[in-house]
Amino acid sequence: MPFAIDDVCSLIGTNFTYVVTLDEYLPLDQAACTAMNGLPVMQINGMEIIGVEPALGDAIALAIIDVVNAADWLIIVVLLEVEVYLQLKDSLTSRMMFAAKYIKGFFYLILLYCAIYWGVYSSFLDFWDAFLWLVAFIFIELNIFQWHAETDEEREHVMKV
Repeated sequence: MPFAIDDVCSLIGTNFTYVVTLDEYLPLDQAACTAMNGLPVMQINGMEIIGVEPALGDAIALAIIDVVNAADWLIIVVLLEVEVYLQLKDSLTSRMMFAAKYIKGFFYLILLYCAIYWGVYSSFLDFWDAFLWLVAFIFIELNIFQWHAETDEEREHVMKV
């Protein structure tokens, strides 16, 4: 929201910080307030954080990516839990596995997009962390596929006997 103030430098020494980059907020200093004076300054609702519109827009975009990433992981974990539950109950069919593979593939692509976004607009460390989580979950997926295949083989062997 627009922040009406005649002199941004009057906020030096207060709790106000300003947005530098996507996830960097610094206390106001003389150089920052001089750079912001005369420009339209925005404030994050209910917070003592101000900045010029491009920096705040970037911070908001990062927050949206964080929320999408967290929600996406929750969905994937729930889908994995359902698969494991159905597998333990011997109710997981090949058709279900096929559908789940594509559904989860879509959600993994969203996670990859989030990781790339962090790599481009945030920091390499954020990208690397997200990428390593994706790799770890690919191995979990491979274990579930292998477990399902072994269960199918056992079921076929029992039916032949």
